[in-house]
Amino acid sequence: MFLGIASELKHGIAMIQKAGQTLMIPSYWSYMSSIVETSTSAGYSLATVLKYVERLVSIDLQVALIMTWPSISEQRTELIQYVENLAKHLDVIFNRTGSFEPCNAKDVIMEEVCNKWDEKVVEAPETLKAQVYWLCGLIEDEGECMRVQRIWESAWLEKLHRERKEEKEIDAGVLAL
Repeated sequence: MFLGIASELKHGIAMIQKAGQTLMIPSYWSYMSSIVETSTSAGYSLATVLKYVERLVSIDLQVALIMTWPSISEQRTELIQYVENLAKHLDVIFNRTGSFEPCNAKDVIMEEVCNKWDEKVVEAPETLKAQVYWLCGLIEDEGECMRVQRIWESAWLEKLHRERKEEKEIDAGVLAL
C-alpha cells in the first residue's frame, strides 16, 4: 500500500525502516509514518541550547503542527506542553548550570535571546516577545495559561535579579580596591 503512495509524494523522501533501525529526523521536519504490521516503536524529541532561538522563531510552524492533532483535547494538551517546555528551557538557559557552560554556548544563546526579544527578526512576523505572548494566549484554560506565563516571567526575573546581584558584587569589589 505505502509503495503506491510513495511515488506520488512531492518534495519528500520515502523510506522503509526495518526492525532494529533508527531514524533521526532533523528539527522542524514534518513526517508521516505508515505501519504495515504490528510493531513497537519509540520516539523522543531532543531540545538543544544552540537551537533555542530557532525554536522561538518557528513558533507559528510548531502551532500549525499541533493543530493537526485529531482532537481538540489532544491539541490543547500538546499546546500546553509545548509552551511549558519552551519556558522551562529558557529558565535552564538563563538560570541553571549545565554541561554546556564550559563552551560558553549558554552566554551566546542568552545574548542572542535578549538581543532578539524586542527586535523584529526576518524569519518571524513580529518580535519574539509578541510571539510568546500570542502563544500563551492560545491556551484556553486560564489557570494553565497563568501557570505557564509564571514560568516565563520567573525565568526572566531570576536572570535580571542574578545580573543585578553580580553587578553589585563587582561594584563592591571595585570600591574595596
